[in-house]
Amino acid sequence: MTMIQRFFLLLAVGCFVTIAFGQGEYRNHMLVKVMPETEAQLKALFGFHQLDIAAGETREEPYVFAYPEDLELLQVEGYRYEIIYGNFEKFQADRLGSRLDSMSGYHTYDEIVTELDAIHTQHPTITTAKFSIGQSIQGRNLWCIKVSDNPEVDENEPEILFNGLTHAREPMGMETVLYTLNFLTDYYGDSANATTAVNGCELFFIPCMNPDGYVYNQQTNPNGGGMWRKNRRNNGDGTYGVDLNRNYGLTWGLDNEGSSPYTSDQTYRGTAAFSEPETDGVRQFFNSHHIIISVDYHTWQNIIIKPWGTDYYDGDGLTAHDAIFTMLLDSMAYWIHSVNGVWYGTGTAWQQLYNVNGGSCDWEYGDTLQKGRVFAVSTEIGNSSDYFWAPPSRIDPLRRENHAANMFLTRIAGSLPSEESGRVMGTVRDATTEDPIQALVQVVGGTQSTTCSPSGQYSLYLPGDSTYTLRYSLYAYVPQEHTLYVATNETTYQDVDLVPRPVVTVFSEDFESGAPGWTHSSPPSWGDQWHLSTEQVHGGSYSYKCGDTGTGTYANLLDARLVSPTISSLPSEARLYFWMQIQGELSGAYPDSAYDGGIFEVSANGGEFTEVAPVGGYPKTFRWMRGGGNPATGPMRGMPCWAQDLTWVQETVELASFAGQSIQLRYRFGSDAGTGYEGWYVDDVQIVALGEPVVDVTGLVIAVEGNDLHLYWDVDDNYGYRIYDDDDPMGSFTNQVGETTANDYVVVGGASAEKKFYVVRGWDGSSY
Repeated sequence: MTMIQRFFLLLAVGCFVTIAFGQGEYRNHMLVKVMPETEAQLKALFGFHQLDIAAGETREEPYVFAYPEDLELLQVEGYRYEIIYGNFEKFQADRLGSRLDSMSGYHTYDEIVTELDAIHTQHPTITTAKFSIGQSIQGRNLWCIKVSDNPEVDENEPEILFNGLTHAREPMGMETVLYTLNFLTDYYGDSANATTAVNGCELFFIPCMNPDGYVYNQQTNPNGGGMWRKNRRNNGDGTYGVDLNRNYGLTWGLDNEGSSPYTSDQTYRGTAAFSEPETDGVRQFFNSHHIIISVDYHTWQNIIIKPWGTDYYDGDGLTAHDAIFTMLLDSMAYWIHSVNGVWYGTGTAWQQLYNVNGGSCDWEYGDTLQKGRVFAVSTEIGNSSDYFWAPPSRIDPLRRENHAANMFLTRIAGSLPSEESGRVMGTVRDATTEDPIQALVQVVGGTQSTTCSPSGQYSLYLPGDSTYTLRYSLYAYVPQEHTLYVATNETTYQDVDLVPRPVVTVFSEDFESGAPGWTHSSPPSWGDQWHLSTEQVHGGSYSYKCGDTGTGTYANLLDARLVSPTISSLPSEARLYFWMQIQGELSGAYPDSAYDGGIFEVSANGGEFTEVAPVGGYPKTFRWMRGGGNPATGPMRGMPCWAQDLTWVQETVELASFAGQSIQLRYRFGSDAGTGYEGWYVDDVQIVALGEPVVDVTGLVIAVEGNDLHLYWDVDDNYGYRIYDDDDPMGSFTNQVGETTANDYVVVGGASAEKKFYVVRGWDGSSY
């Protein structure tokens, strides 16, 4: 040990806090980075079960949450280490804040219960009342809520379970579960994603699987940052707790590497499989349902894990459905990346972390004696700087990115295999470029669907010995349908080339020319701060901003409305794209809420402006409806909104419901009477629609009449045609000599000029 390390050790010991809570004594931890010198030494490190080991910035340098005696062990065993934080709980609490009304942005157990009650009260037709799947060892309920279009009926639909807080110090999983739950219930009927998921699946949410451990963390660390992991069983020898994620059957106690037989260890597996009432409650829940997908949320590492947990189990540590798990994990990682640009790693626990036995995913997938097979995955949320309790500013980005993966799972659930299924698979490509595309593949008249991977590949498992019609679609492509026979335990292959449809710009505004026709105002007694700005831009030199004209904050009590000129006779299948950057006041106590923010509205044919949700829904709600306390004083109380995206993001809004109407767009920013921030920037607004697909020209004939060439071709469904020439019959034919909406064309003087070759191409009517 170096002199500096000895100093840190003395300092850490000096600031340790011990708190007695009737059941065991709580001691704060040091965060230590361990630096093994060889792979063998790294592997041996995980054999020290008394150490609380977690993922570090790299696989080769894991973290240990250490007491002084743990440092002595590392020193004796010859490990190099560095103390990062002498009191890790204090570091996390300082980073979280100091509010005592809530755990610094994280729901407490009591607030979770209140939230579930409020959701059912607000959405009684698509949710059950909360129900308990069992009780903890201290008698607290493991609450669950079901979301479905017929919540009290057990329909023949795929069932999905989302759960969090198996480990009590990992609340980001709980926040993600609540986020998806609120999205589905708040946007049912307004968002296609939410409506399809609720109508086509039975969705179960258990936000807190380990209530005793979580409440204990609240008792020891009221501001958040507590480090208790296990449940709160009294082991009878002065130690407390069983690791619930080492207490499941099938692989329970497989060896002493993937779990520990010692009661004081963080991975103590208990006296027998399902010895804990919490895991036994989960077992009974699965045995009485037909769950097809389960997501168990943990922190941290930015990875998604599949079975098996141990590298030698079932031969090579991979399941018989490893290809399907790989597809699921890769697709989840893609959808996570689509939100915040972060790539999560994928693989088994032994590939990504270390051996695990007695874990929930192994039992859920592998034990089919009393229940069906479950495609169970575990997501480790957050990076190596988020730790267990990510700072408040990271809560929303982390749950939003994982919510995108959850929504993918609702789309894929009906396509996963059962014992009586067959498989359809193939690749979808762009018919012109032959590039893979991420099309939606749906069973016509059924609930099964999937989205192609980035490589264009798809796979659907369907009940065998039946005929299905599959529909392949993607915006800006002509949909196709193919009828296939699917045989049990066999694979049917179907590749598809989708023909692109032209994208036509209907309206465009980049604010570089003064934004003619745009107006802004506010009602009486409210403020308006919309103005052309050069402070933050997505492209060019100008954007529109609601906020201070300098570097100050926006004003209180704004109801500022930026309105576009009228866009006449909107075509069918229109979409709005725009770029935005926003910083409004968030609710610290209720992370899904905001006090200030923006919404998007549309007026059709001169009527009232109404709010329209973007694709994927709004991330926040104006503080008013949920959680009690004083209501906000802003103008849009209870409405979904944007409130914080600190980098430029592109939003998409479907406008198909306004086809044939004349519309105006309105960007509306509201603030209450409290704290202000930078405000809202909007830039590069564009509405596009789809032209008709271009049809190949057939029957081309060229005739010479005098000095002119007359070109004739067959009539088809194109808007018109463009004519190109080239000196080389094998050339690129990029020189356009004319265009027409008829099926003939005259090249004046073409017969007397030098030799040329001509090509006629279908035209959709759009301009370059």
